[in-house]
Amino acid sequence: MEIKVENKCFVIENLKESQIKLSNNGINKSFDSVNGKIVIKFEDLQELLKEKNQPLFFKSQHDEDIIVNNEIHKFGHTSIKKKKATYYIYITKENKIAVIYNKRPALLNFYNKNGVLEDVNVVNNQLIMKMSFECYNYKPTYIEGKIKVRNKDIEIIVNGKIIDINQNMNTFKVTAQLEIKLEELEYLFMGDVPFYNYNSDIYDISINYQIDEMLISKYYARLKFSQQNKYLINDENWLEFSDTFMLLCRPYPTIYGNLSMRLIPVPKDTYQYYISGSVMQRDNNKESIVCLEYPEKAQENGLIFFKWLVKKYGKKLNIYYLISSASNDLENLKGYENHIIYYKSKENLAIAYNASVICHSHSAGYVLPFATNKTEQMINQKNRVFLQHGIIGSKDVSSIYGRKPNDKIADLFVVSSNRERELVHKDYGFENNEIILTGLPRFDEVIKTRKDKYKKFKNKNKILIMPTWRTGMHTFSDEKFMESNYYKEFQTLINNPKIYELIEEKGYKVSLYLHRNFQVFNKLFSSEYIEILSEQDHDVKDLLAEYQVLITDYSSVGLDFALMHKKVLYYRPKEILGDDFVEETTDLLPGKVITTQDELMSELINTSMYKEHKNNLDKIYKYSDKKACKRIAEEMLSYFNLNRKF
Repeated sequence: MEIKVENKCFVIENLKESQIKLSNNGINKSFDSVNGKIVIKFEDLQELLKEKNQPLFFKSQHDEDIIVNNEIHKFGHTSIKKKKATYYIYITKENKIAVIYNKRPALLNFYNKNGVLEDVNVVNNQLIMKMSFECYNYKPTYIEGKIKVRNKDIEIIVNGKIIDINQNMNTFKVTAQLEIKLEELEYLFMGDVPFYNYNSDIYDISINYQIDEMLISKYYARLKFSQQNKYLINDENWLEFSDTFMLLCRPYPTIYGNLSMRLIPVPKDTYQYYISGSVMQRDNNKESIVCLEYPEKAQENGLIFFKWLVKKYGKKLNIYYLISSASNDLENLKGYENHIIYYKSKENLAIAYNASVICHSHSAGYVLPFATNKTEQMINQKNRVFLQHGIIGSKDVSSIYGRKPNDKIADLFVVSSNRERELVHKDYGFENNEIILTGLPRFDEVIKTRKDKYKKFKNKNKILIMPTWRTGMHTFSDEKFMESNYYKEFQTLINNPKIYELIEEKGYKVSLYLHRNFQVFNKLFSSEYIEILSEQDHDVKDLLAEYQVLITDYSSVGLDFALMHKKVLYYRPKEILGDDFVEETTDLLPGKVITTQDELMSELINTSMYKEHKNNLDKIYKYSDKKACKRIAEEMLSYFNLNRKF
């Protein structure tokens, strides 16, 4: 079969049909075969199609979609244009004949969606990504790639090269590669290179190709990279970024089997130390313990436990805290300079290798100056204590902190109640002897704070709105986030006229603080009378101490607040509850559950904690003392047999 254009008409030759039909909006057209040739005039198409639409498929005399065979077909240029009207005729990968108006045919009409990463390497300081894929009926003549920063309006288009094409009937098996220049990768940082901070950005990679017969859509299809092939592809691709830094380009498979990438600037001396294969040895025979939160944070469980360990075991153990040299929290480590390990330094790599125990409030992987298959496997062999960020209750975080086939997450999991211990055993994959009921380090500080009567009086009219994040929504574009019920509800709340009345009549101060994973959306919230707080300027621990009433949805900070004997209100209209929400009984909450803004406004008239909610605290947090750090240390030293030397 052959399709071509003659005199502004589509011509189909050698189609084994005596007549074909096309219908749209009640209009029917028939086209007869004359001497093996079917002619479709521009004017006939004008009667059928005058608005953009989905493709129309040619049908046989029996009103069935025409399906052509898998033989090699011949195509000329297959589009017609007159003034502002353009028609395209093409064969889909299902071998149907279609026509479409003023809209390029979609790439997915021809592409088999099986583009897979085959290899990655560096040539002449360029990143080369080799791939293979199949397509149908039309031979690709040009290919390019797109690298997009997830959740940001930043992307680059990169050149590709077709290396080889094997044709079998109407199927083309293509081998190609993307050739990505250093300056293109550097552009993705938009002038803000994370030299000494953790780069949380994810770079999604997709491809588009074009054909000679017609222009097709500029849709970019994601390349596939399966978890099964994770260790078969080189994930350590080093480019020389500057005189003092290398750039690690690490391709990795997403949970959906797509190709994404991490870009990690690494100091050259750290890189040289890494590739040398040598390991700095400890300068004494003491065991080493490293504590950490996020690489740029020193505010909560990791910091508090670290300081306690230095005070109690500083002479018997090497105690370290890992933090970025560019962190705003370095002030919190004054006086502990001899115990600091700077993120991405040679010493960072050494402590990752040498640490006897890693104590982490989030992922233990943050102890690495850069993550690769090799370094992650090394960390998975380390002794780890998961200090937690907060008590597990209304939010299911098992997808993040539950054990996985290739990652045990931790050896010891810190919890605060019998209820939480049972939950971690049941849903997170930990055995009972791996779950230690000790309480969280930061609650030692919280319990101290509740005795400050003066601060309670001083802050009695300060209200903090602090909802948690929603799994998956942190990757939304600004536009998509603003369409969410989450955004609409809290934007409406901070502009509720009744809050303004409380501010005017009672002298209240009200602030909104978004979760770390949602801080990127701060700019989308606005109010004339409520302050939107940034994590760059505020420490969560200090905020909890400074405010008298907390409004949250189901954040674990509700318990921190309640342990100070301060009022917590759980604002939970059903429209904003995420898939990660787990409903609990009211006796496991230290505050009232509220579902409407009117009810919430009524509750704000009184800023004192109810007695019944104080009574609930014992069921949520087992201890009322300030010995959580002591209990964790004793469990850790015993479990890992670290106290054998003293």
